[in-house]
Amino acid sequence: MLKAHKPAGIFYGVQSLLQLFPPAIESKQVVQNIKWEIPVVEIKDQPKVNWRGLMLDVSRHFLR
Repeated sequence: MLKAHKPAGIFYGVQSLLQLFPPAIESKQVVQNIKWEIPVVEIKDQPKVNWRGLMLDVSRHFLR
């Protein structure tokens, strides 16, 4: 089950889910003898603080 507070969270959750499949999922041809199983995992990812990922562009601000 994927849960997120915003649509972007669901998008990144689906990307993580796709990474759990065998690499053959990206093949353009039909691949035989592949077990399409996802391992049982629990991933919890959330920012510790609200400003996580905030990047300031110091080149646009003059520092004294």
